[in-house]
Amino acid sequence: MKKILVLFSIMIFALSLNAQTLIEEDRTVNKYGATADTLNKDDAITDTYYIKPFVENVNLFWNVDSVAGDPVVTLGLYGSYDNSEWITVDESTLTIAFGDTTFVQTSTTYFYPYIKTYIKAVDSVQTVRYKYNLVIDKK
Repeated sequence: MKKILVLFSIMIFALSLNAQTLIEEDRTVNKYGATADTLNKDDAITDTYYIKPFVENVNLFWNVDSVAGDPVVTLGLYGSYDNSEWITVDESTLTIAFGDTTFVQTSTTYFYPYIKTYIKAVDSVQTVRYKYNLVIDKK
C-alpha cells in the first residue's frame, strides 16, 4: 500500500510541474495588463493551455507598452501534440518604441491540443508592460 501511495504522490507531483489551463469550449482569455505586469531584461512569461479535444483556430493579440526606453521583446505562439515538443506557429522579435505598440499574432486551422504563449524581454534594462487576449475557437 505504501508503494502505491508513493507512486501516486510522484505522479501527482510530476503532473503539477507541467500545469496548464484546461479549455473545453470557445473562450477568450484576457491575461495580465496590471501596472505590476512588467518585464526586465531576460524575464520571460509562458502560459500553456490544454484544449480538449483540440483547437481549430486561435487568435493571439498582444499589447506591449514601453515603460522606459525602447526595449526589445520576443513574442511567441506555439502548438504541441504532447506538451513537450513545441512547434512554432508564430514568433517575432521586435523593438518597442516609447509608448504603446500592439502586435497581433494569428494562426488559422491547425489541430493542436496544447497551445503556449510566450513573451521575453531580450535587450538592455528597459522595462516593458504587457497583456494579451487569446481567442480560442474550437469550431
